[in-house]
Amino acid sequence: MEVALVVEDIDGLLPFYIDVLGLELVSDITVPAAKSVPTGLSPHGYRIVRLETNLGDRIKLASPLTAPAREPTREYALSQANAAYVTFLIDNLTDVQARLARSTAQLRSNGIVEVRPGVRLLLVTDPAGNFLEFVQYDDLEAHRPRRATATT
Repeated sequence: MEVALVVEDIDGLLPFYIDVLGLELVSDITVPAAKSVPTGLSPHGYRIVRLETNLGDRIKLASPLTAPAREPTREYALSQANAAYVTFLIDNLTDVQARLARSTAQLRSNGIVEVRPGVRLLLVTDPAGNFLEFVQYDDLEAHRPRRATATT
């Protein structure tokens, strides 16, 4: 599965996602209006940049070729219907917290929070205001066991 964040300025966000979070650039494509209109994604064309974590999970930064509409700033990730946030499963939350503290991300949780035994999280907003959750499980395999075949 790939999750997309609709953003205004992909180039402005790439240093955060690549340099701070350590994601790898996979692809960068631009789709013209003639192809994007039938998809229902944008009437003006769009650009999609795919990034990948060290675990192989992917996130897309997507931007229409004309500025997207802005939503009001939310104080809490769950305060608005139809909103979304992205969760990164990581193995060293303290390291990620230190890197985020040196970046332009805004801390939204009260530091690292243990939400239940063996599960800690850190919530931030990226430089564009998208909510990002970083979760560390003491036993990730129990939370996300490997499957022999993919299912939908």
